[in-house]
Amino acid sequence: MNFDTSPRVPIFAVPHVYLSDNATEIAKRTIRDDSVHAAGNIGLWNSYLPYECVNTMIKMGWDRTT
Repeated sequence: MNFDTSPRVPIFAVPHVYLSDNATEIAKRTIRDDSVHAAGNIGLWNSYLPYECVNTMIKMGWDRTT
């Protein structure tokens, strides 16, 4: 009787992936654009919402997703 209940999951070798210089530049530009957009969202929200509300929205990630 076999009582071994461990899952039988195959282990695959994962090759290391190195980003090209072009991919790195695209990622940096995307992050920078997202930051500018987030700052605009926060500025707009601050014009009509209380500080606590805006702070909570930032903590929840709304500045990056709207």
